[in-house]
Amino acid sequence: MIRWPPVAATTHMAGLNKKRAEEIFSKSKREKWPYPRIFDALKDAGVDYYETEVATHGIVYHGSGDSISEPPPPGFTPLKVSANFDAAGVKLAIERNKTKPDYMVFLQEIARAGVVRYRVDMSARAVSYLGGAGKAYVEPVPQFQLPLHNAACEFPSLNCHFPLEFSRRRKTLRIASGDPSEERP
Repeated sequence: MIRWPPVAATTHMAGLNKKRAEEIFSKSKREKWPYPRIFDALKDAGVDYYETEVATHGIVYHGSGDSISEPPPPGFTPLKVSANFDAAGVKLAIERNKTKPDYMVFLQEIARAGVVRYRVDMSARAVSYLGGAGKAYVEPVPQFQLPLHNAACEFPSLNCHFPLEFSRRRKTLRIASGDPSEERP
């Protein structure tokens, strides 16, 4: 696995790029991106934080004094949020969603666990799941890890169309059929 985005490419754009955020809304669903990748893309689009009302699926993204809303998916039925906050239930929903990602099921599970809304803080790289009476559960957002077999398409500057090998010992990436002089740190 390769850390994505590369450290040099993590520059934060000035202001909220609404057009880019809207592209991320649709492309991430169509291509079924993992959450850390969505997080990084939204951050690069100038999102500072966003909040989701669980019952209504109302999502508002904020950045540099501006905001943009993402509409609920077609046919979304408002959810009933439990009055009892269950942090263990929230954690279980998060863990299940990592292995079997389905956002609508995830929303249903955190609603049953008493999450009224959640707030994603891009600078803290954390999600705060908020229930009634000031109860909360905070989960860090992991770094996006690009599977090695996708490295060529995600790193066009490598200009390589061959299988890649990653040496953990040397921390290098090279064309599998190439010679060691092709290695890049």
